[in-house]
Amino acid sequence: MSTHHQPASILRIIAKVLLHIVFVIAAFIMAGGIYFWIGWPVPAREIAGIAVFPAALLLWFWPGKSRLIRRIGLSLIMIAFFAVYYTKPPAPQDWVPLHERRASAVFEGDSVTIHNFRDAEHHSDAPVEVHWRDQSFDLSQVETAELIIQPFGDGPFLTHIFITFGFENGEQLAVSVEARRVSWDRFQPLGGFFRNFETYPVFGTERDLIGKRLAHVPPEEMYFYPLQLTPDEVRSVLEDLLRFSTDLFETPDFYDTLEESCFTGLVNQSRELKSRIPSWDIRRWIPGYALPLMRDHGLISDELPREEQQMRAHLPNDVPHPFSFETDRDFSLYLREQLGEEA
Repeated sequence: MSTHHQPASILRIIAKVLLHIVFVIAAFIMAGGIYFWIGWPVPAREIAGIAVFPAALLLWFWPGKSRLIRRIGLSLIMIAFFAVYYTKPPAPQDWVPLHERRASAVFEGDSVTIHNFRDAEHHSDAPVEVHWRDQSFDLSQVETAELIIQPFGDGPFLTHIFITFGFENGEQLAVSVEARRVSWDRFQPLGGFFRNFETYPVFGTERDLIGKRLAHVPPEEMYFYPLQLTPDEVRSVLEDLLRFSTDLFETPDFYDTLEESCFTGLVNQSRELKSRIPSWDIRRWIPGYALPLMRDHGLISDELPREEQQMRAHLPNDVPHPFSFETDRDFSLYLREQLGEEA
């Protein structure tokens, strides 16, 4: 056999293998998209999503004279599906009361006014009472930022991360990047990979965002870690998050578990944090690794051993109801006193 045609034959085999791999990946994404994203009734899209992947593989790989026609037809269907899948904006839905309104910001010199600032009252045995208002802050007075880590299950992916900004007058502004929800009872984390949710930044009081987690039975564990940032750097982080939320207010976008999850949303949308955390460090996509990641890159102090630092950062579970305090500022000051005692 002549060796003249061997390189060409090998290249054809490699190209065929790559084509098959691309098709399998595309079929999997299409199945996930139908299961989580397409606007059909839930039973219909779940049945179709489960069935479409094996059906596509069967049509693609089954031998016979019609295989080429089948592959061309499948390719055209996929092109049409992905053209809509990656361009169609999120559709309006009936959101849960906590996610009903989007926050936006108006800047005026050092002052910023946040529209749809949230101050919800959470109860363990009664429905949430949601309060929205316009709230102004003096950005020249912002001093500190704390990362709050909230594990809610076993494993590094079952962790929620949010951030709270401290002002000279004792006020705190809490920010959490979440998946916008239509139901608290039905949540499938895998849907974050398939355009199932909207990205939803929450701007609110600590007695709302921290109180929400304290209202669980038992209360969720929370750990407070001061970020090693100057006041100017803290202001930069806050302004970037405010602009991010305002952009989403004007043009909603889908929540992506990799790009805009609770932790990556905070990092990716802040130039200051993003510049300090290398893109090659895969821990940025795993919320449960936020503490070692930020210790290693100088954003959280590494002077203490991690175990001792976690013990000092832990918020006690016996915190009184946040709305038993006269103001949100009183509640925030009380929390810092408890953290100080815990240390």
